[in-house]
Amino acid sequence: MRTAVGQWCCCCRHNAVHAAAAGSPGRVLRATNANAAEAARVLREGGVVAVPTDTIYGIAAHAGINDSVSRLWDLKGRPTTLPIAVAVNDVDAIARCARVEHLPQGLLHALLPGPVTVLLPRLEGKSAELASTLNPGVSTIGVRVPHDDFIRVVLAELKAPVALTSANASGASSTLAVDEFEHMWPNLDAVFDGGRIASGRSGSTIVDLTDAKADGTPWNFRVVRDGSALSPTVETVQKYGGVRSHE
Repeated sequence: MRTAVGQWCCCCRHNAVHAAAAGSPGRVLRATNANAAEAARVLREGGVVAVPTDTIYGIAAHAGINDSVSRLWDLKGRPTTLPIAVAVNDVDAIARCARVEHLPQGLLHALLPGPVTVLLPRLEGKSAELASTLNPGVSTIGVRVPHDDFIRVVLAELKAPVALTSANASGASSTLAVDEFEHMWPNLDAVFDGGRIASGRSGSTIVDLTDAKADGTPWNFRVVRDGSALSPTVETVQKYGGVRSHE
């Protein structure tokens, strides 16, 4: 199995079944807690939605539904060889899709919630909650806990991880407002507008923690993408025994 290298993304087969289950394609709703249940319903029924995060706008699908995950790659025009990350509502939920027993105690809580994607060994077997179409053959998984109230309420309501990628065509600039990806609306089951995101377009910092050690000895980590929180991420990981590798 190959490990994830290159650009982690931390999207359409829009058929009649999806449209009937999820609602009217392209509808725009406010990203409020009152609408979080509707977002969760659409995701639960196999839909794909656009949501604000703490860095950029993203498009999300239920990470446990094969067809929904496949739609993300179709919508993005993204090669399936480039992996997609998942988002969960809190740090404790990371263990539902990734192995965490090798990590120093407290490291994940020090990094998250926030604009960071942690790359970890993927959890396999019956207890895993990820679809087989999500990064097939990749032994790692990128996981986020966004510091954004709306998406975390949606995730808590959904009670499942979502596959999450940026709301733009593959290779295009990231988006900070819903009108910047208006051409994608017809292929989305709902767009949740949280206003303009006050950040750059660099997305989350991606850090590879697969070689972490919980025994107090030094271990190597790698920054896969600098993103918007490079310095604090590196400083935090170093406090927990990590030694940055520049390979």
